[in-house]
Amino acid sequence: MAAGASALAGASSLEAQSEKPIRLAIIGTGNRAKAHLAILKSLPGYQVVALADPTPANLDQAATMAPGAATYADYRKMLAERKDIDAVVVITPSFLHAEVAVAAFEHGLPVLC
Repeated sequence: MAAGASALAGASSLEAQSEKPIRLAIIGTGNRAKAHLAILKSLPGYQVVALADPTPANLDQAATMAPGAATYADYRKMLAERKDIDAVVVITPSFLHAEVAVAAFEHGLPVLC
């Protein structure tokens, strides 16, 4: 996770030049997502605009950490509907990363796993 935070922090300096936040979608909102969301909230230049998880309790809890983010039970629906996403952060169980990442790539989105 530290490498991911470093990558996002490095991108933040580039983003700060334009002052437009990078709009992120989080796919997978279980326990690991809480740590990711806490870090993202502390980094300037990022905005979580959408969350996806099939588990309602996880999704509801993550939504409290990302006020204003739209919530989806199906990440495929989120990727199809949302045109304002700049990048996707995949925080699903490892065996699901490939399927989710490929779906995001098919929508032309960069992915952090």
